[in-house]
Amino acid sequence: VFTIDPARMLPTLTEQQICENGLWTTVAQAELDLENGISPTQFTIRDKNVSIYDVDALGAQAGSRFARPLAQKRFATCTITLRDVQVNRDGDLFILYTDGSTREKSRPTFIDGTQIRDDRKTQYTNTIGALEPYMYIENPRGGRGMTVNGLPMQGACITPLTPALPSSPLPRRITLTISFDEQHAKKWFHGSAQFTVPVRRTSTLLPGYAADLAILQLAGGDPKRFRLEREAGRRMYYENACDWAGMVQSTSRALQQGVKDVYTYLHRAAAFKELGKPDQARAALAAARKADDNGSYDDRITGAEDALRKPR
Repeated sequence: VFTIDPARMLPTLTEQQICENGLWTTVAQAELDLENGISPTQFTIRDKNVSIYDVDALGAQAGSRFARPLAQKRFATCTITLRDVQVNRDGDLFILYTDGSTREKSRPTFIDGTQIRDDRKTQYTNTIGALEPYMYIENPRGGRGMTVNGLPMQGACITPLTPALPSSPLPRRITLTISFDEQHAKKWFHGSAQFTVPVRRTSTLLPGYAADLAILQLAGGDPKRFRLEREAGRRMYYENACDWAGMVQSTSRALQQGVKDVYTYLHRAAAFKELGKPDQARAALAAARKADDNGSYDDRITGAEDALRKPR
């Protein structure tokens, strides 16, 4: 929420709000002075209970734990270094690596979760925004996240299509491929680095460095958001495969875990529609409209309701 000075048409106050149970609550507030500058030595925090962090120092400290490479491969224009691979209690894989990207420029690299192989023959898929160890912004100096020897950390979270049961054995070794593009004599070529490495196990939902990501406000530090992004990744796979029963199972897991966002209900409604279960689809759309506190998804929900009324 922005408060605007009508005389200058410039913001003077910003508020960050969250919606819980239909009520909006302000959780952060900032006053803006666009005329008088202030030096770092003059900057003070009124609330003594607020913790202050040096973002660059915190990112370097968090990344220093992975200074020793797990595996490494060199190419003409880059060095791909695998830093850490962990598996949590649900079978989700957390992968950290550096690819030669700098704070000023990010290299295009990618890990295809569906191509990962392990010693348990698990079928994996990618998540959507579940892990972001470093965030680039327009001004490179403002980027933040985990770094190793000054290099930004890259990462991926790969999830099994079927969550591991408490009694299920977890993978001990995996084979993964990091794909990249490199340029030679003004021509672009596709390359890849394949690694077969052991997997560390963590008994928690998120790896230990999640606490640092939370302070840095990066994806991978919030358990609730992680659960949402994990199931979103599975639903994308099921949608592409037209596996509507799998889509329903995925949304059911999300709801059981307290993830009750609009998109979960919309995906659930779409799956029930394809399965020829209009009553369940209508119930899911009603829940989606209830979850849409501020009406941001009204057009999307209305479109789904209209599509449901049309004969198959």
